[in-house]
Amino acid sequence: MAAMRRPWPVGVRRARRIAAVVCAGGLWLGCAAWICAPSARSPIHGRIVGASIGLGHRLAAGLAPGLGGAAAPATGAPRFPPPARREDVGVVIVGGGIAGLTAGWRLLRSGWSDFALLELEASVGGNARGARMAPAGDGGEMVEHPWAAHYVPLPSAENVLLRDLLADAGAVVASGSSGAPRWETSLVCPLPVERLFAPEAPDADGARARAGSGRWLECADGLLPSHLLTDDDRAQLRRLRAAVAAEADGRDGARRFAVPVAHSLVDARAIALDRTPALRWLTSVNVTSERVLWWAEYGMRDDYGVALRDASAWALVHYFAARDSDERLEGADGNGWLVRFLARAAGSRVRTRALVTAVVPLARQSKALSAARGERASGGATVRYWDEAAGESVELRARRVIYAAPRFTAKHIVNGYTPSRAANFTYAPWVVANVGLRAPPPAERQPVSRALRALASRALGGAADGGGSAWGYRACDSVIYNGPGGAPVGEGGGGLGYALTTSHAARARRSRWRSLLALLWPPAWPERRAAVLTHFTALTDLEPAAARAWLLGTSWAYWRERVLAELEVAHAGIRALVTRVDVAFLAHAMVRPTVGFVWGDARRLAAVPHASVVHWAHSDMSGLSLVEEAV
Repeated sequence: MAAMRRPWPVGVRRARRIAAVVCAGGLWLGCAAWICAPSARSPIHGRIVGASIGLGHRLAAGLAPGLGGAAAPATGAPRFPPPARREDVGVVIVGGGIAGLTAGWRLLRSGWSDFALLELEASVGGNARGARMAPAGDGGEMVEHPWAAHYVPLPSAENVLLRDLLADAGAVVASGSSGAPRWETSLVCPLPVERLFAPEAPDADGARARAGSGRWLECADGLLPSHLLTDDDRAQLRRLRAAVAAEADGRDGARRFAVPVAHSLVDARAIALDRTPALRWLTSVNVTSERVLWWAEYGMRDDYGVALRDASAWALVHYFAARDSDERLEGADGNGWLVRFLARAAGSRVRTRALVTAVVPLARQSKALSAARGERASGGATVRYWDEAAGESVELRARRVIYAAPRFTAKHIVNGYTPSRAANFTYAPWVVANVGLRAPPPAERQPVSRALRALASRALGGAADGGGSAWGYRACDSVIYNGPGGAPVGEGGGGLGYALTTSHAARARRSRWRSLLALLWPPAWPERRAAVLTHFTALTDLEPAAARAWLLGTSWAYWRERVLAELEVAHAGIRALVTRVDVAFLAHAMVRPTVGFVWGDARRLAAVPHASVVHWAHSDMSGLSLVEEAV
């Protein structure tokens, strides 16, 4: 009889089983990671897109499209062919950004439907336009994304007009017992709305930390790297907040700083603050910390398009004091949802690819000439525009004109307009890059606690994506710290951060079991849905004219490398996910609240209607380029 094999000791058998399970699990996870991993790096495509710079510059340069782009005849002669047709219309709105679209909405609400809205671009929206991209290529999933302004701050109680607009657009679902609106949850950006990527610690010698080493911080109380602040930094931060509170303390409960600006208290104190440079005011309240100054600088560049060295102290205090909360509404394509509502309301009254070439108040014509032409001797205006699609000039005879284009364009278009009245209107250029991704970077996954809450909400029949999802969808701002000890700053000005959106269809298809597996072992389940990352840069380190000249000399390849290099600071290896980078140059993106501008004579005089016929409506009339100012 053969000898019986002696069994392995119980402890050894248990160890073997554990080892087998670990090996099998490791093999399974490795296969899953290999199957789901991004494909090998492929070429990154893209282009420079955006404003019709060429068409607009034809007007400024005096070129006539109908004459083959040749230079116009002698000064005073028509630069475009005579009108091929003439029409009568009650009101002409020049400009199809939020200001022009809102003007149309307000006319319709008042019962006035006889108007035409003229827009240079192929679509309306201006800086609030949204778009779609297929990061995986033609035939792939489309991802919505913004092109510039990408959120609407929740309006304050006094901003009744914006509340009415948002209610009409469907952003308000009900009103609470106190009368406060309840907002559509799919549009509400979850708090905190901003987060900051900062290095763990700067180098010992004070140099910038090594790229790729850092962490994300959720910033509920200021966009600052709290772990890098010294005791002196914190003391200066307290002094800044105390100084802002003191400036904002108005008499009889009046708000000294409000949005819109027209609701702010204007007195000698406000005028004096507006005439004070922001840096001088900060020094006067003993705020000189480099990191606290970086936060103030970031706020000025991000919200107002102006460097701290050029901003007025009034604008700086307004940034910190004007709003009651940081809450905001934001769609997947930024403010595109609001643009679509306003465009639908205006309907066929919108005329795109329409280059307005002249606005001539009829009151400036003689009675004899008006009689000969069959026009009114006083009141009204003629508006001529070049219809790019039809290749012809058109003349509209209107009772009133609402000029909702930036003020710097008026000197080329409005007859009799004095350019000196706009001499103090200066505009900051921006660059917006939309980066198409095969999948979001791993760091974009939300904390497990938030993911579990989102998962539980779906399991209980709640919204699948109430502004965030178990798969890391973030529509709010992510900022890469480039202050002392942070990321390097590019020429012209550092980046302001980015917003990330992903495919709604892909989020809807995500099964519960796969979401649970991903939570158990996230590295084994890299996200496979497409995404678009919208990156913002304000060129505020140069004077505006110099910045625009420099910008027009840069290439798509330059901006591709610059944007990706900045993103790599927080997302190592992101290039392997990138399929496309589209770049837009916004040469006159934001009016700048420079020293003495907001409460100065230039802005006050510029608000007076021209010839009692042309009414100014662009947000630059407020001195602040905010969506609330355009309404």
